[in-house]
Amino acid sequence: LAAMRQYGPLPSSGNDVAKQRLEGSTPVFGHSIGYVQQVDVAEIQAFAEGSQTEVDVAALAGTFAAPGRALAYVNTTSGAPADIDVSRVENAFHIGRNRTFNEDPRFGLIAMSESASRALSPAVNDPGTAIDVIGTLVRLFAVWADPGQDHGPRPVLDRVATPDLSLHDMFEDAFGAIARDGAASVEVIVRLQKAFEALSSIQHPTMQDVAMKHARLTLARAETALEFPTDLERVRQATRFALEN
Repeated sequence: LAAMRQYGPLPSSGNDVAKQRLEGSTPVFGHSIGYVQQVDVAEIQAFAEGSQTEVDVAALAGTFAAPGRALAYVNTTSGAPADIDVSRVENAFHIGRNRTFNEDPRFGLIAMSESASRALSPAVNDPGTAIDVIGTLVRLFAVWADPGQDHGPRPVLDRVATPDLSLHDMFEDAFGAIARDGAASVEVIVRLQKAFEALSSIQHPTMQDVAMKHARLTLARAETALEFPTDLERVRQATRFALEN
């Protein structure tokens, strides 16, 4: 939740890579192999102000970094000096061997999903824990979708842009493994479909589309795993909201 809320004040480039391809944009490469654990956007903003440039962040926290993969692009087309030292931008990316939770909401979603998957293993057989995780995930996505949530004071970041997190990827991180490993559990799948229905009712067009798509995918998994007709009919009834739209 804390990691999700950190994205509220960040200016989004909407995944628009046009600036990155402009003549005069300088790619910033790292020299370490590992995962981006933190991006100091305030430091990047300070660099951009001092150098009269704009910076497009290309690697959010959780991105696997390696030499040859750009971390950011510095746009020097606005009259900035040609000999800018971009090492300050490189140093704003903290790279380590493992992913961390602080600025990486997708990693948190994966960890929660893995907890549910372990609970659904034959050795544990604890669908109640998986159902509890699903409810928690719904609460997290509801916070993510609420544009009016209080993020506190917003820093001035008028020279930095970051890519959007893919909501489809976030749903896959959160629900994909649960839908796969719980496909033969009618209780889990029905609860999962109710979760998708709840998220699709939030006034957020992208989330509505993604939730209904994942509901249909979950139904398809259940149709290959559930053998008892009554169980399958329960799942289909729970998926009507996605099938009728």
